[in-house]
Amino acid sequence: MRAENQVQLEVLQDLVIDREAGVYVFARAGRRVRYPSVTAALAVASGEIWATEEDLIRGRLIHRACALLDRDDLWWPSVSPWIRGEVEAYSSFLSKTGFRAAFIERPVASHKHRYGTTPDAVGAFDPKKIAGPPYAVIERKRGAKLWTHALQTSAQRHALRESGLLWPMRRVAVYLSPEGRYQMEE
Repeated sequence: MRAENQVQLEVLQDLVIDREAGVYVFARAGRRVRYPSVTAALAVASGEIWATEEDLIRGRLIHRACALLDRDDLWWPSVSPWIRGEVEAYSSFLSKTGFRAAFIERPVASHKHRYGTTPDAVGAFDPKKIAGPPYAVIERKRGAKLWTHALQTSAQRHALRESGLLWPMRRVAVYLSPEGRYQMEE
């Protein structure tokens, strides 16, 4: 996996996120091109309001804690009771599937289709623990399953492939519950 990681990281260095504007900016050879995020495009397409401000804050905290779990660097006493159930659910997912992240929240773009996206994690399952192709793009989710989640992971996989990461890749949404349970949806 290391050689592919190095190729991908070189591509990612030219892409930055303008969070205030909700766009990805690609800079190369003196040009700056702005791409909308997949999430923003899906919100417009669906007409759905996905989250309250409180949901967004909680989601950011869960994502930070889960990213630390992916790096094997989470200090459990630091996890707020407010998000502990979801973080325990993700820990259980990692343990039961053997998923190991190669990339954690790295932005990537499709220049062909002109969008940017940031998968929560890209990596591999332990083939001794879970059947099927080992490589996957993972999106951690909290709350209701939406039809847009499958489109989001599809767009992420496409952008990763376009950027040179050619692994056969599953698209997985991992739904985390406050009760400490998870559900995988492919």
